[in-house]
Amino acid sequence: MKQFTISLLLFLLILSSSQAQRGWCSFDQFGWVIQIYQSADDSLWVIGVDGTWQLDDQGWHQETQVTGIVNSIYQEPNGTLWVGGLDVVWRYDQSGWQKLTGFAGLVWQIHRDLDGTLWLGTENTDIPWWVQLKPPEADGALWRYDDDG
Repeated sequence: MKQFTISLLLFLLILSSSQAQRGWCSFDQFGWVIQIYQSADDSLWVIGVDGTWQLDDQGWHQETQVTGIVNSIYQEPNGTLWVGGLDVVWRYDQSGWQKLTGFAGLVWQIHRDLDGTLWLGTENTDIPWWVQLKPPEADGALWRYDDDG
């Protein structure tokens, strides 16, 4: 009877701890998560209101060069990563991060077409919350960026 009781206790202990391992775990350093993306090198990218984070073989680290409101991510077949924000898009390649501006609005979509043109889709900035941040003429748009890369 004693062995049965000990066996039952161990079984219940194992069962209860395995349930805890299967539960949800919170990573609250990201704040409100806007997008999660897995890049070609198997890194996991998390875009949140508190920054842009990457999980790679060394663990989580925040991309400190990507600042402000960030909303979208896109990776080209050659590995170049594009991260879109408010009035800015960052390009990350073997040379590191590069900040590109010259358009208006929060970037919701990024796409490169077959002829090499990079397209950025931005939001409609007529919403009152955005009026404080944008000039009235920035009323959502489709932008394009041509480069040699």
